[in-house]
Amino acid sequence: MPEKGRKKGYKYLKCNFCSKDIKGGMKRVKEHLACTDKDVKPCPKVPKEVKDEISQYLKDYENTKFISQRKFDEAVDCGSYFGDGPSGCGSGTPLEGVNSCPSDCVKDAQKLFELLDGVVEEIGEDIVIQVITDNASAYKVAGRLLMEKRKSLYWTSCAAHCIDLMLEKIGELPQHKNAFLKARRVSNFIHNHQWVLSLTRKFAKKDILQPAVTRFATAFLTLESMHQLKQPLQMMFVSKEWSSCAWAKKPEGKAMKKNHNE
Repeated sequence: MPEKGRKKGYKYLKCNFCSKDIKGGMKRVKEHLACTDKDVKPCPKVPKEVKDEISQYLKDYENTKFISQRKFDEAVDCGSYFGDGPSGCGSGTPLEGVNSCPSDCVKDAQKLFELLDGVVEEIGEDIVIQVITDNASAYKVAGRLLMEKRKSLYWTSCAAHCIDLMLEKIGELPQHKNAFLKARRVSNFIHNHQWVLSLTRKFAKKDILQPAVTRFATAFLTLESMHQLKQPLQMMFVSKEWSSCAWAKKPEGKAMKKNHNE
């Protein structure tokens, strides 16, 4: 095709039968010759034997894709995804051998690799697709060694653990650390005293503490919950029930009220 009229970044091919200029590569040429009417006009001059051959090729290709996807789904269903590490890591069957590993083994990349490799060998390399662990340096090295040996699988760090580490670092920032400390004091005081907890639930209509899969996620969700319930908690501290209770006069109760108001 002459340079004039071409769009930059596109591949152009010419049909040998109808001389049509086709933009988009070989797949679109095959669709053109097979007369599928997908993304390109059918060739009006293609011989029947060529059309049939290309049509069969495209059909076989789609069947191969379907079979590959089905094998992948079956492998996932039968537990070919393996997770390890903190709660929430991985979406499949945990490697109990790694979970019960001695602390010195968990820090030894070579031992972890040998253990993971042994489990993959036992299960069957052909159905193990992915190995998920936390982000400890020993696990990273073990994961790399495993992928070097087992070319058909790949290692992935646990998304929950990654996010938890990010939340941990964010919580350590000076502008956030003080807020978390105060929120923790208020939450601990409320949940350590049944009468105060009952009064809080009466005004807030729900619990302040919001448990999550990981520790730092729980801290952020609890802080968010306290922010959302700021007005109900303020109403609690000015209520007759609080003013007449013993905690309102004690240093711990006064400190909790001050922390919340701040």
